[in-house]
Amino acid sequence: MRLSFTNLLKVALLLCAISVTISAGKVYAASPPETAPPQTRLLLSDTETLNKIKTMLTQAEHAQFKAYLIGQADAIAQSPPLSVTQNKSVSVSGNSRDYFSVGPYWWPNPNTKNGLPWVNRDGQVNRSVRGANTDSKLFDSLASRLNTLALAYYMADNKSAERKRYAKAAEQQLNVWFLDATLGMSPHLNYAQAVPGKANGRGIGIIEVRKMPGILDAIAIMKNDLSAETQEGLDIWLSVFLGWLIESKNGQDEAAMHNNHGSFYDVIVVSLALHLDMDDLAKAILKGSDARAIKQIDSSGAQPHELKRTKPFHYSIFNLYAFASLSKMARLTDTPFSEQGINRLTKAHDYLFENLETSSIWPGPQEKTLPVERLIDVSMLLQQSYTDITIAAAQIASFQGAQTRYAACEFWMNGDDTLLAQLTIEQRSDFMLTRCHYLH
Repeated sequence: MRLSFTNLLKVALLLCAISVTISAGKVYAASPPETAPPQTRLLLSDTETLNKIKTMLTQAEHAQFKAYLIGQADAIAQSPPLSVTQNKSVSVSGNSRDYFSVGPYWWPNPNTKNGLPWVNRDGQVNRSVRGANTDSKLFDSLASRLNTLALAYYMADNKSAERKRYAKAAEQQLNVWFLDATLGMSPHLNYAQAVPGKANGRGIGIIEVRKMPGILDAIAIMKNDLSAETQEGLDIWLSVFLGWLIESKNGQDEAAMHNNHGSFYDVIVVSLALHLDMDDLAKAILKGSDARAIKQIDSSGAQPHELKRTKPFHYSIFNLYAFASLSKMARLTDTPFSEQGINRLTKAHDYLFENLETSSIWPGPQEKTLPVERLIDVSMLLQQSYTDITIAAAQIASFQGAQTRYAACEFWMNGDDTLLAQLTIEQRSDFMLTRCHYLH
């Protein structure tokens, strides 16, 4: 990988001392990177749970689940790697390596001949700008592929040919997406969530890489079988990208948001900082995240900014998932959320469960059926930080897909197969296809 002098300078400056970062409207000083810990840390995964799953998958009754996982990983290993250049739509820069997307809720203007400027229809996804080969979908697929390869890698026998094969496939994918001189993504999001006739790119497009923690966990899991050259190249790319997130106008705009966009900005920056062993930076952001939780969640547990949307239940879960992720990553430092912050997160969790049947709270025209199964992932991720949080199992029983999701999340997130016995044959079939957001 060739880097310009400017980018090399950015890396040197970032690795020596990140001067400032903005989180929740505040400026924090950051110290130089600290010495790397003796073991690579996992952000949302953990080795104890992965070991439990590995043991379970050796049991005959779970052979079908391991076979399905291995089948997925083998298919990915045999597939051509993904590249940001597969997107046939290119930004105004004209460079196909520049990540480019159009805001999902924007449509051609019906009142002008050329359709410009595009107009917003909140909650109505414009599928013409969100197809399989758009950069946002390609990045999601990248995260899913790497997570599947990493999980199959971990479940394989140590030093086995299978393990080497999955690591090799992941390394090829990482090199093509991030490092290749022709196909690799530029380390910025200047042109994310553009709006034709309005903006070439916006800060709110940063949320499209919110699955970064899963990618970083996959890298960490397979670290021992990734080449030193690839790891060094990734560290440089991720460092430059982190610098862009902190210093660019788009990054600072997103940091100042008071809804799920600001929350996920923190998730992305904290995950990168922890992966690069910049713990002081991560701690500074996490302090701001605590303040975000207190501001964005009221004393009843409602999330006013998310309740204004056309999909208020979805966005309330979405924002809480970001805070659940931040809570778990905070455990890797000595920066836990404050008592008030924890109280707000607990209230938000309980508010969602207590109001599953309160239709007046969810008047969104696009939520005639609540996606209750998505609440399971959030609840269980929060439980890993706050043990007094529990799932109201009786309340979710009447919601389609929720019980299967519950069993799947217990299996993949906690290494517990107890709930599997309660599933019907049909639900057990669905279970194989069900993976929690936590793993993506």
